[in-house]
Order: sequence, then structure tokens, then C-alpha cells
Amino acid sequence: MPRDETKDEDDSSDGDGPEFVDMIAACKDYFGEPDALPLLERFVEEHSSKFAHRQSLDASEEEQDLVHTELHREYLVRWEAAIEAFLSEKAFSLQEFQAQLRDAVEDRYCALFEEHEHHGWVDSCFAAVSYEHFYRRMVAAARRGRHK
Repeated sequence: MPRDETKDEDDSSDGDGPEFVDMIAACKDYFGEPDALPLLERFVEEHSSKFAHRQSLDASEEEQDLVHTELHREYLVRWEAAIEAFLSEKAFSLQEFQAQLRDAVEDRYCALFEEHEHHGWVDSCFAAVSYEHFYRRMVAAARRGRHK
């Protein structure tokens, strides 16, 4: 039986294992939309001025400064720590969470030719932590800061 299908209460004692917990739904409720994470907003406020000299919003158009890639690495460490704290607080298994993320991205356990209900949100999370997205956000914030 697919992991995200629920059983009737009468069948709960048949020994098939623990009841499915939708960790991604809990994560969505906890963090909200990936592009509006307070963690990213604070980081942007703290560090966007270091991107003020950039001309393009496209990271591929200019050689990247080492300080920018180091800031991105620091942001990833903070993001990973936030996810780990969430999983710990909820007593969720990292391995099961990763499996659910993979199921969502690969559209498992849903009807043929349908997208998993969490596919878009998981894709948005992956995009939000990419260097390209991070760079674009930082440069845009630096530009807004110059025009205040």
C-alpha cells in the first residue's frame, strides 16, 4: 500500500507499521512558502549590501566573487540547521523526510499522469536554496536598498 494512503480505523492493528505522517505538510505549515522564509529575509537584510556592485541579476553573466559563494554556503548551513531543528522538534526521521521529498519530486503514490500534491512546494524549496535564486534575491535587495 502506498505510504500516504490512510487505513480504516478497524485495520490499524494489523501490524503493517506506524501510521503515515505527512512530514512535508507539517513542514509547509511550519515554514510557509519557500520564497518568504523569515530565515532568508533576515539573511538578505544582513548581507545584501555585499552584492550592491553587481550589474546583472543573472549569476551566469558575471564571474562570481568568493564572498558571494561563501555567503551562500553560510545560508545553506542556516537553512539545514532550521530543517534539522524542525525535524527534531517534531521527532521526525531525517531518512523518512528525505524519502517523502523524493516521493513528491518523483510523483510517487499518486494517480498516473498526476503531480504529487507537494511536488511544487518541494521544487520551490530546492529552487530557493539554489545559488542562482540566492544571488538574484541578494542583488535585487541591494538595488532596492540603493533606491531608498
